[in-house]
Amino acid sequence: MKISRRWIHADDDPDSINSRLPDDLLKIIFSRLGDNQDHASVARVCRQWRDAESATREKITVNFSYAVSPGYVIDRFGQLRALKIKGKPRASDFGLIPVDWGGYGGPWIAALALARARSLYGALASLHFKRMEISDEDLALLAETFRDALQVLKLEKCSGFSSLGLESIARSCRDLRVLSLDESDIEDKGSQWLRELIHSCASLEALNLSMTGLELGDIRLVEEIVSSSKLKSLKLNDLEDPSRNRRLDLRQSSLQELGFCGLIQVSLPSSLSSFSGDLQLAMEPNLASALTSLDLLYTTANHEQHLEIIKGCRNLQVFKANIIGDVGLELLASHCKGLQRIRIENMRQQEQHGFSISNSGMLALAKSCVHLQSFSMYVHDAANSSLEAFAESCPGLLDFRLGILETAPDMAEPLDAGVQSLLQRCPSITKLALYLKEGGLTDRGLESIGRLGQQLKWILLGCLSDSDTSDRGLVSLARGCSNLRKLEVRNCPFSDAAIVCGIRGLPLLRYLWFQCYHRVSDRHFALLGPEWRTELMPEFYSVLCYRTLVSGSRSDHPPSVRPMLGGGGGGG
Repeated sequence: MKISRRWIHADDDPDSINSRLPDDLLKIIFSRLGDNQDHASVARVCRQWRDAESATREKITVNFSYAVSPGYVIDRFGQLRALKIKGKPRASDFGLIPVDWGGYGGPWIAALALARARSLYGALASLHFKRMEISDEDLALLAETFRDALQVLKLEKCSGFSSLGLESIARSCRDLRVLSLDESDIEDKGSQWLRELIHSCASLEALNLSMTGLELGDIRLVEEIVSSSKLKSLKLNDLEDPSRNRRLDLRQSSLQELGFCGLIQVSLPSSLSSFSGDLQLAMEPNLASALTSLDLLYTTANHEQHLEIIKGCRNLQVFKANIIGDVGLELLASHCKGLQRIRIENMRQQEQHGFSISNSGMLALAKSCVHLQSFSMYVHDAANSSLEAFAESCPGLLDFRLGILETAPDMAEPLDAGVQSLLQRCPSITKLALYLKEGGLTDRGLESIGRLGQQLKWILLGCLSDSDTSDRGLVSLARGCSNLRKLEVRNCPFSDAAIVCGIRGLPLLRYLWFQCYHRVSDRHFALLGPEWRTELMPEFYSVLCYRTLVSGSRSDHPPSVRPMLGGGGGGG
């Protein structure tokens, strides 16, 4: 449901609006809102609308854990069924901020436990923490507090806990349906937690241990997991077969998603629609044609095996890989016309094996895969012609991310025209990442993003280190992108003054991370309003600015993080 701007006029008296819309009607309307921006819009009209929106909100995402206090969220939203909290900046994925930066989940879990003790949050069944520090004690408190209610627990890219904390969850939360630990850094203290999970959680439908470092020991545990639950999705780390002659037989399971790595033989179920991991040989034709999602980012398959696998998977909607090159893209273009999402990364493998992607491969993909919604790719070279082809053929694009490999030659032409065409003809794009090389984008290109990017909510600009790119381009971008929430800038020539000017010109911006190689001055950031905090990380040449409702600087930052003067950040 979308909110029409015709509902509310600037000269309307909120009291007269309220008299036409009783509380019960407001709650019915607001309970059907789907878009987060719609929720935010109605909550700003008046106190009555804000209260009605708060009372009907069932799920929220806290996009930055220091933007609000746990108490604020709990006091405002008392009927939540699902809560997602994001901690560390995305830059932490690439080692660009201190490991001990912060993002602690303990205060949030303690606040939830206190609310539960006050008979609040009785409906909360789903918790998702992303890039946060979570301790075993936090998990034990969570298990004790929500033992009868918790159905979904996701700890994505989190750290600080061990398998002992997971044992508390497995023992207490017997109605758990989803346990996802994707890419979390977990200390392995034995597999007793998994045996507890097998024994206690018969309702488990999804288990994700991918990239966690947790070892299962052997494939017998996998067989126990599958046979003792209602699993539809299973993603694991390396699998081992101590006897070296056993085959993992999953043909009788109801798995729809499967992910694993390891040199073992597996008999796959006919229900499978998604696979990730180490697939080295072409699948049985019927199984391959049933796949709609294939992730080969962590496979040991070589280039030829990649091509053989693609040939059999004609119904793919999602594809992720590393070393397919132009030949692989052309094969995808001819075999997988329904492709909606593609991600090609791992720059080193592309460079080492010589299977990098050029403009011709991108052209082939753009012209054939007209249903693309998400494009994320590192390439050896790109030109305006390929971006214009995406603009012409793929009007449904939502997310476009293009990176140029470091070993690639300097760009022959700036991508100004291609970026302009992309934003003109793909009106639904909300995420745009351009990680280029010298000459990749000029002020003209940045100005076109500002002029045409009113729908953009997240922008990443990287390596725009060219004499034709200046502060003027960034300021022009900021003047136009009125819906921008997050901005990330790395190794670009913009000055502190231009960055601060950009922040002040973006009314909805709540988060800025930038990495630079010049001295950062407190006096520029002092111009930000009191709702902004600024943190400098000298070792990483990084600066983080974020909007917050919490007064004063946070107290849990390490010595490597310096809160800057101004912007309400204080100096302590």
